[in-house]
Amino acid sequence: MARALVLNASYEPLSVVSERRAVVLVLTEKANVVVTKDEIWNSETLSIEIPSVVRLTRYVKVPFRRAVPVTRRAVFGRDGHQCQYCGGPARQAVLLPYFLFTAAHVDSTVRVVPGGDAVSPPQLPA
Repeated sequence: MARALVLNASYEPLSVVSERRAVVLVLTEKANVVVTKDEIWNSETLSIEIPSVVRLTRYVKVPFRRAVPVTRRAVFGRDGHQCQYCGGPARQAVLLPYFLFTAAHVDSTVRVVPGGDAVSPPQLPA
Protein backbone atom coordinates (compact mmCIF):
# COMPACT_ATOMS: atom_id res chain seq x y z
CA MET A 1 0.00 0.00 0.00
CA ALA A 2 1.27 3.46 -0.88
CA ARG A 3 2.12 6.07 1.72
CA ALA A 4 1.38 9.75 2.35
CA LEU A 5 3.43 12.37 4.16
CA VAL A 6 1.79 14.18 7.10
CA LEU A 7 2.94 17.74 7.77
CA ASN A 8 2.28 19.79 10.87
CA ALA A 9 0.35 23.06 10.55
CA SER A 10 3.74 24.79 10.30
CA TYR A 11 4.73 22.54 7.35
CA GLU A 12 7.29 20.52 9.30
CA PRO A 13 7.16 16.77 8.57
CA LEU A 14 5.61 14.61 11.28
CA SER A 15 5.21 11.11 9.89
CA VAL A 16 4.36 8.90 6.95
CA VAL A 17 0.97 7.18 7.00
CA SER A 18 -1.01 4.94 4.67
CA GLU A 19 -3.15 6.38 1.88
CA ARG A 20 -6.24 5.25 3.72
CA ARG A 21 -5.26 7.13 6.90
CA ALA A 22 -4.53 10.26 4.84
CA VAL A 23 -7.98 10.07 3.23
CA VAL A 24 -9.61 9.66 6.67
CA LEU A 25 -7.72 12.72 7.97
CA VAL A 26 -8.98 14.77 5.02
CA LEU A 27 -12.59 13.50 5.27
CA THR A 28 -12.75 14.27 9.01
CA GLU A 29 -11.35 17.74 8.25
CA LYS A 30 -8.29 17.21 10.45
CA ALA A 31 -5.99 17.76 7.47
CA ASN A 32 -5.88 19.62 4.16
CA VAL A 33 -4.55 18.15 0.93
CA VAL A 34 -1.28 19.73 -0.22
CA VAL A 35 -0.34 17.38 -3.09
CA THR A 36 -2.48 14.70 -4.72
CA LYS A 37 -1.70 11.66 -6.82
CA ASP A 38 -3.25 10.91 -10.19
CA GLU A 39 -5.42 8.26 -8.56
CA ILE A 40 -9.08 8.67 -7.53
CA TRP A 41 -11.05 6.53 -5.11
CA ASN A 42 -14.79 6.29 -5.76
CA SER A 43 -17.57 5.40 -3.40
CA GLU A 44 -21.32 5.40 -3.92
CA THR A 45 -21.65 9.09 -3.07
CA LEU A 46 -18.13 10.48 -3.19
CA SER A 47 -15.05 10.63 -5.38
CA ILE A 48 -11.80 11.70 -3.76
CA GLU A 49 -8.32 12.21 -5.12
CA ILE A 50 -5.71 10.32 -3.17
CA PRO A 51 -3.41 12.69 -1.24
CA SER A 52 0.33 12.12 -1.19
CA VAL A 53 0.99 15.05 1.18
CA VAL A 54 -1.45 16.35 3.79
CA ARG A 55 -1.12 19.24 6.27
CA LEU A 56 -2.83 19.12 9.65
CA THR A 57 -5.27 21.95 10.37
CA ARG A 58 -4.10 22.32 13.97
CA TYR A 59 -0.53 22.52 15.23
CA VAL A 60 0.61 19.38 17.05
CA LYS A 61 3.31 19.91 19.65
CA VAL A 62 5.95 17.22 19.24
CA PRO A 63 7.46 16.18 22.60
CA PHE A 64 11.13 16.99 23.06
CA ARG A 65 13.27 13.89 22.91
CA ARG A 66 15.90 13.51 25.59
CA ALA A 67 19.50 13.11 24.56
CA VAL A 68 20.63 9.51 24.51
CA PRO A 69 22.97 8.77 27.41
CA VAL A 70 26.60 8.26 26.43
CA THR A 71 27.92 4.76 27.06
CA ARG A 72 31.38 3.29 26.67
CA ARG A 73 30.10 0.95 23.96
CA ALA A 74 28.64 3.87 21.95
CA VAL A 75 31.87 5.88 22.27
CA PHE A 76 33.99 2.95 21.09
CA GLY A 77 31.62 2.39 18.17
CA ARG A 78 31.84 6.06 17.22
CA ASP A 79 35.65 6.02 17.45
CA GLY A 80 36.10 2.81 15.46
CA HIS A 81 37.20 0.82 18.54
CA GLN A 82 40.48 2.73 18.83
CA CYS A 83 42.03 4.51 21.78
CA GLN A 84 41.84 8.25 21.15
CA TYR A 85 45.04 8.90 23.12
CA CYS A 86 47.46 6.48 21.50
CA GLY A 87 45.57 5.11 18.48
CA GLY A 88 45.86 1.50 19.63
CA PRO A 89 43.01 -1.00 19.59
CA ALA A 90 40.52 -0.72 22.44
CA ARG A 91 39.99 -3.70 24.72
CA GLN A 92 37.53 -4.54 27.49
CA ALA A 93 37.97 -3.58 31.15
CA VAL A 94 38.91 -6.39 33.53
CA LEU A 95 37.24 -6.68 36.94
CA LEU A 96 39.44 -8.26 39.60
CA PRO A 97 38.48 -8.66 43.27
CA TYR A 98 38.26 -5.23 44.97
CA PHE A 99 39.91 -3.42 42.07
CA LEU A 100 38.86 -2.34 38.61
CA PHE A 101 41.91 -2.60 36.42
CA THR A 102 41.61 -1.17 32.97
CA ALA A 103 43.10 -3.22 30.18
CA ALA A 104 45.65 -1.52 28.00
CA HIS A 105 44.26 1.07 25.57
CA VAL A 106 40.75 1.36 27.01
CA ASP A 107 41.28 4.82 28.46
CA SER A 108 45.07 4.93 28.55
CA THR A 109 44.71 5.98 32.18
CA VAL A 110 45.67 4.40 35.48
CA ARG A 111 42.91 3.59 37.96
CA VAL A 112 43.22 4.64 41.59
CA VAL A 113 42.25 2.20 44.34
CA PRO A 114 39.83 3.86 46.83
CA GLY A 115 41.88 5.16 49.76
CA GLY A 116 45.16 4.16 48.19
CA ASP A 117 47.78 5.06 45.65
CA ALA A 118 47.64 4.72 41.91
CA VAL A 119 47.69 1.12 40.73
CA SER A 120 49.08 0.24 37.36
CA PRO A 121 47.15 -2.28 35.28
CA PRO A 122 48.46 -5.85 35.33
CA GLN A 123 50.16 -7.26 32.27
CA LEU A 124 47.36 -8.94 30.37
CA PRO A 125 47.78 -11.32 27.47
CA ALA A 126 46.92 -9.79 24.10
